[in-house]
Amino acid sequence: METAGAGGRVVRLAGASNFRDLGGYGTREGRTVRWRRVFRSDRLDLLDEADWHKVAGLGIDTVVDFRSPEEAGQASSRQPLRRFVALPIAPDLDRRLETLRTIGERLDAARMRSLMQQEYRRILIDHAKTFGEFLHTLAEADGAVVFHCAAGKDRTGIAAALLLATLGVGRATIEQDYLLTNDLYQRPGDLRARHLSGMSREALEVMWSVHASHLNAAFDALDEVHGGLEPFLAGPVGLSQALRRRLVDNLLEG
Repeated sequence: METAGAGGRVVRLAGASNFRDLGGYGTREGRTVRWRRVFRSDRLDLLDEADWHKVAGLGIDTVVDFRSPEEAGQASSRQPLRRFVALPIAPDLDRRLETLRTIGERLDAARMRSLMQQEYRRILIDHAKTFGEFLHTLAEADGAVVFHCAAGKDRTGIAAALLLATLGVGRATIEQDYLLTNDLYQRPGDLRARHLSGMSREALEVMWSVHASHLNAAFDALDEVHGGLEPFLAGPVGLSQALRRRLVDNLLEG
């Protein structure tokens, strides 16, 4: 396995820049997330044969894709692994940006931060059952799992944060993992020209990076709407205690 930086968790691939291991993070109870059990990534459709050989060498046999059917149809990963799980979370940001452009509202950095925070809140609260299916997949997986969306930063970032929180990893560590995207992610050429009309350079930088305030907005919504992580998991996510024990046993050591 070729890794670099961030404690050796980053997997260097020709076709993906934000592919990394979630192993090694400690929990508040003194346990540690297992290495080579769960990975997060940006889109996988640009991986070549050598990349897929490397991915299979990590013990990964399941891909979880959070992209919408439209996104996945335009850029199928054509992955050769044993199992593929589609858990679509359709982004709403493009539609909202187009509406704002139509009415002539200026999209500066402050407005973009607000839009991103609203998007994070919506993703976590409105797709609780989808995240429940995601946690169930990880709890029952025999081999390692990689989950991804398009950039591996927003939907994937929220999923990673929820998973780590469920396992008992502290918020500071969760934020540290989330912010690694700013050091790693490189937009493919077909995405670089998107959203240019009516947006300042500062707004684009906000949209194509990750910020602690975005993730905090999602956790704040969880607290406001459901009263915290535990009621959220037990209620709309549908994570039973038995399934949670399987998840913990599968992904934690120590």
